[in-house]
Amino acid sequence: CSGADFQEMAVRDADGRFRYQFEETIQLIDELLRSGLKPHFALTGIPKAMVPDGEAVITHPAYGCVNAPALDWSKSEPKERVRDWWQLQDVFMRALIAHFGKDEVQTWEFATWTEPLNPEGKKNAHLVLPESVIKARRHDEAVATIIAASIDVAMVHNLPIHIGNFAGPVEQAYPKVIHEIRRFPKGEAYLKYISGYAISRYRVKPEQDIGSMVDNAFGLLKNPAMPDKPLFIDEFGELT
Repeated sequence: CSGADFQEMAVRDADGRFRYQFEETIQLIDELLRSGLKPHFALTGIPKAMVPDGEAVITHPAYGCVNAPALDWSKSEPKERVRDWWQLQDVFMRALIAHFGKDEVQTWEFATWTEPLNPEGKKNAHLVLPESVIKARRHDEAVATIIAASIDVAMVHNLPIHIGNFAGPVEQAYPKVIHEIRRFPKGEAYLKYISGYAISRYRVKPEQDIGSMVDNAFGLLKNPAMPDKPLFIDEFGELT
C-alpha cells in the first residue's frame, strides 16, 4: 500500500494475477539523477494487494503496508517461501535495469527490510508478522527469510545490497537472525555476497555520548557469529 501517497507498485487484475506498475517510482529516480543524486533503496513494505488473506492491513506513513509477505513454511528456499515478495523485487530490479541500464543501477545501493525486528508483534512496527508466527516462536526465521529473499534477488541481478538497519538491542538480536540466514541452503553465499549490515542510532539526546554508543554497537564486528563485513549506519538523528 502506498507510503507517502505513492502509486501502488502492484495490484491484482480481475484474473487475480499481479500487475506491476513502477512508472511513478522510475520518474522520481529520473529526477534524482538529473539533480546529481544517487538513489538508496530500502526494500521495505509490500503493496496492499500482497497482504496475506485474513490479515488486517497495517500501514506506515513512509513504508506503506508493513504486513509481512505471505510465508509458505513448506519451502526451504527464501525465493519459494516468500514467492510473491521475491517476484516483486525481481520484476522491479528488471524494470530499473531496462530503463537506466545495468552499469548505472550497479552504482546504487539496496538495503533489505528496515528495522524488521518485532518479536512481540507490535502493530506500530516496521514489520508485522502474523500472530501464528510469533506464537510458534519463528520470528527470527521469518525475518531471516524476508531478508534473504532480497539478497537472493540482488544476487540474481548482480546488484549491491546490504542488510538494512536493525534498531534496539542489536548486539543480541542481530546474531540470531544471521544464524537463521546461515541455515538456508545458500545462506553462506548470501552473507558472502552482501556489502555489509546496518544499524540505526537516532532519537539521540544532545547530552549522550554518541561516540560511546557507536563504539558499543561496533561490538558486532568482534562477534564471530557475524559476517566479516563492514557495519553501516543507515539512520542517525538527534533528539533536541
